[in-house]
Amino acid sequence: MMTNYETNEMMVKEIAELLKKHDIFHDTNIFYNGKLMTNDSEKQELIIYENIDVKDYTKHGNPDMITMQYQGENSLYMIVNGYADGIDAAKRSNGIVFELIKIGEKYNRWYELGSNTNLYFVSDEDTVFTTKKFDFTMRSD
Repeated sequence: MMTNYETNEMMVKEIAELLKKHDIFHDTNIFYNGKLMTNDSEKQELIIYENIDVKDYTKHGNPDMITMQYQGENSLYMIVNGYADGIDAAKRSNGIVFELIKIGEKYNRWYELGSNTNLYFVSDEDTVFTTKKFDFTMRSD
């Protein structure tokens, strides 16, 4: 059985591949395991920053699992919020959302929307790793 840390690592790899496959990793941040993964659009490469606390970046998220922030026309923003269908048939929201759901199901997780610009994964497994309901205030220091 994988640890929560290992599960997060595996899921993030799959999510990153999904976003790259559909060219929607622009203006997206993925927080997991005290890390931040983002995409350098100029160099077309992923960048991972260490020692990152998701609570410093968003009010809605899950520091125990995976939290994603996105914005802009070529990101999950358009897809998750249902605006992509008329823009690009190859990026139909129902298809990409279904793929994201399948990744979560593979690891017994699902995502919830924190706002129109972020989502986070949760699980119903009865473990110390799961934070089901939370709303924290961003640190001011």
